[in-house]
Amino acid sequence: MLIKKVLILTGGDSNMRNVLDLTLPSKEKYAKKHGYDFIVKRSFDEEMIKYNLGLGFIRAIMVFNYLEEYDVVMWIDGDSIITNDSFSIEQFINDSHCFYASYDWHCCENSKFNRYSFSTGNFIVKKDKNTSKLFNAFLDFSKKVFKNDPLAEQAVFNFIYENTELKNLFSILNHKYLGSVPTCVKKVNNWINHPERFGSEATCPIENPWNSECFLAHLTGCSNEGRIELLINDFAEYL
Repeated sequence: MLIKKVLILTGGDSNMRNVLDLTLPSKEKYAKKHGYDFIVKRSFDEEMIKYNLGLGFIRAIMVFNYLEEYDVVMWIDGDSIITNDSFSIEQFINDSHCFYASYDWHCCENSKFNRYSFSTGNFIVKKDKNTSKLFNAFLDFSKKVFKNDPLAEQAVFNFIYENTELKNLFSILNHKYLGSVPTCVKKVNNWINHPERFGSEATCPIENPWNSECFLAHLTGCSNEGRIELLINDFAEYL
C-alpha cells in the first residue's frame, strides 16, 4: 500500500481555543516526526454557511474535501492529545477500507452492555474508489435525517455503518488507536454528576481506558475548564 500524502487535521471553535492550544504541540510533533502535513482550523463559519450544517458535520465534510489534495486525512479532536507518537498511518489503515474509527469509550466488541457504536471524535478517511460514495451518503443523511441530531456526524456514520451496503468500507478499531478515554475524566463534574457514567450503579463504564501505550487520550464529556485542568495536572509530560 503506497501512501504519498498524509494530512493531520485538527481544530476547534473559539470555545475550544484554550484546550486546543494545549493539545496542539503533541499533534504538530507527531506530524513532523512522520513527515505528514499539519493544518489547524480555528473557524468553521464559512463551511457552516455553505453546507447549512452544524460544526460536527462540517468537521467530517472538511476531511473529505481535503482528500482532493491528500491520500489520507486524519481528524483529531481539539480535546485529544497524542500520547504515543510511534504509530504511523500505516498502522491504522489497510487496503480494504476507506473509513477508520475506534469504538466509543463505553463500547467494545464483547461489551456486556451490547453496545457497538464507534466514536468520530478522531477518525481517518483514505482516498480510494469508494470514498465519493461514502461522502455522498454522508451528505444525504446529514441533511435529510440527522441535521439536528446532537451527535451530529457520529450519528450519521454509525447509521451508514449499521443500515447500508457501505458497511464494508468501515474499519472499527480498538480503543487504543483512536478512542482511548482516561479514567481521570471521572474527576470532572460533568462525569461525577452523570449517573450513567459515575458511581457504583454506572451502566456506562469506560471500556479499555487509556494508558501510555495508546495513541491518544480523548478528554470527552468534560467542560473545557475540566479539560484544561486534566491536561495540566495529568498530561503535563505530553504538552
